[in-house]
Amino acid sequence: HLESFDLAAPFQLILIIGKLNAVAPYVAMFFLLSYTIVNVACLALTSASAPNFRPTFKYYSWHTALLGAVSCVGVMFYTAPTAAGVSIGVMTVLYVLLALFGPTTSWGEVSQALIYHQV
Repeated sequence: HLESFDLAAPFQLILIIGKLNAVAPYVAMFFLLSYTIVNVACLALTSASAPNFRPTFKYYSWHTALLGAVSCVGVMFYTAPTAAGVSIGVMTVLYVLLALFGPTTSWGEVSQALIYHQV
């Protein structure tokens, strides 16, 4: 539980000081980034023709996934460009750290499915 305290400590300090508006753009950017990543994952799974990806949303297509991802990134940079850049940088660093030091898994990745689909 100490790790979660370490991650939450900077945000708790901002809240205690009373500068909620200082952290609000970053919270919004991380929410928009999560929606962007979901849309990119759906787009990648559709492009790979993954047999285990069967969306049930009536209006889903790769067009809507692409539109959703581009829209989220556009809204991020339209509302707060600095916070968008910082949050994308933090997300990239976290992704690289997980890719390098994360545990190995027995299931495949989307990148493998895309390569298999091209062959």
